[in-house]
Amino acid sequence: MAANTQSIFGAMHGLVGPPVAQFLLSILKQQRAVHAVNTHALMHVAPKMTNLTIDSNPKNTTVLLNSNLTLLCVTTANPPALYHLYFNKSYIGNSSSGEFDITVEGDGVYICVPVNTVGTGNNVTLNISAVVSPSVEISYKTATAVEGDKLNFTCTASGKPEPKIAWTKVGSAEVIAHTPSVSVIVDRPETRDNINQYQCTTSNGVGVPATATVNVTVYSQYTRLEMVHVYDREKDRKQQSTPSGTVNPTKDYFFKETAKSNELR
Repeated sequence: MAANTQSIFGAMHGLVGPPVAQFLLSILKQQRAVHAVNTHALMHVAPKMTNLTIDSNPKNTTVLLNSNLTLLCVTTANPPALYHLYFNKSYIGNSSSGEFDITVEGDGVYICVPVNTVGTGNNVTLNISAVVSPSVEISYKTATAVEGDKLNFTCTASGKPEPKIAWTKVGSAEVIAHTPSVSVIVDRPETRDNINQYQCTTSNGVGVPATATVNVTVYSQYTRLEMVHVYDREKDRKQQSTPSGTVNPTKDYFFKETAKSNELR
């Protein structure tokens, strides 16, 4: 570089004289310096144009709770960037490939920060919504009643988003109620086993709806019933320890049938 500069200076010295040659030489050095800086800048670039997605489905950010996913963070950088991942501002780890295998533990924001020897790129975020398929539990799975009795049932639904509830009688499309608790008047069964079935169905658009069923054995009004209340002592003890101190024992009804013809004797 120095030899080339001297030869150029000598050529200009002979053509334009020392003062002008010196001036032109200074301009040439400045241009070469700018070119060297630009060349270096083109070769070494801080991370930019960073993107963070779910590898299997980039457009989907609603996923099942506790599901396993691979997040992919990509950027333009030279030399290559090292990617750092955070979840709700807590550091998870780093990756030279930009791939992160994660387990979704809840709603939150993932942040990817690319870094190389030139500098730190802009942070990029990914908002994840965790959903849970519906589940349901019912207060009683079996019950016994006389035709015309009024029974109360309760089902407890869980899921995310919050599930919708629908009570129906098995065999009928009519919805009895959309509330967790329902009251029904027991009618005459149309089955040989004298059982009516009531079903609580919960759905929230995640997975398949969940159902729970209570089987009600129905006796005729013309049957003499001997009802014996059996108290669940363990439940009584627990209820007595509640702040209210109110005892409301669970009752199981045992029915003993006697034919109507026997009653008339």
